[in-house]
Amino acid sequence: MLIAGSTIDPASRLMMQAVRSQLFTRPASTFGIELVEIATELTSSSVPPLPEAETYIFLSRHKGMKPCFTLHATGNPTSRNDLGGKPRELGIAAPSLALQILRELSKEPIMPVVHEATHHGPTSLAGRALFVEVGSGEEQWSSKPLCEYAARSVVNAITSSYSGVSYACAFGGPHYASKFTEYAMLHSTGLGHIISKHAFKDINAEVILQAIERSLPKPDKALVDWKGLTSDQRNFLLREFSRLGFPYERI
Repeated sequence: MLIAGSTIDPASRLMMQAVRSQLFTRPASTFGIELVEIATELTSSSVPPLPEAETYIFLSRHKGMKPCFTLHATGNPTSRNDLGGKPRELGIAAPSLALQILRELSKEPIMPVVHEATHHGPTSLAGRALFVEVGSGEEQWSSKPLCEYAARSVVNAITSSYSGVSYACAFGGPHYASKFTEYAMLHSTGLGHIISKHAFKDINAEVILQAIERSLPKPDKALVDWKGLTSDQRNFLLREFSRLGFPYERI
């Protein structure tokens, strides 16, 4: 496992410091974890190349409208790649790890915790990839308690084990996927790729297949925010599920 941070990201720097401190107090068996900091944005972390790993966790700031912790798989569902990675290429999601970290982040009511839809690179890593972020502005990025809490949640998650987990990819709804986040917590479901309603304006069948296939473990089913898609978008999605023989659940 590789945990990556950026020296030009204030939240990332604080989280990486806290991870080092947390891991130093753990048993020697946890030191199969490699820590790497780069001097560019993490979304462009394919340059310079990162060391090969089975799993990548990127510790990052999140820019948005309200304070929250966020997590998401990597990838560009559409033809745009403004934030790194290749167009219409999804990274390999890590749904089990995502659920573990979601549970840890949610243990204390410090800030809301929400899955984001898949929306930026890096996309071409050989291993699974997950972003864990502190948002959404300078006040939160420079908060040592918030960044330490996020780091502690990550370390607790990767040094713990959970059982009774199912896996899903998800489609529809807004970028901040609160409905899918609540489902994940309630049903002990690890979420991989989430493709928002917005992405359906510029999506193709190959991306639907990638959302299913580019995940380890692979999803058991798809979750569909039924009211979070137009009828045309639903029809397109269900045709693809039928063609692939892949089950789905309306939520």
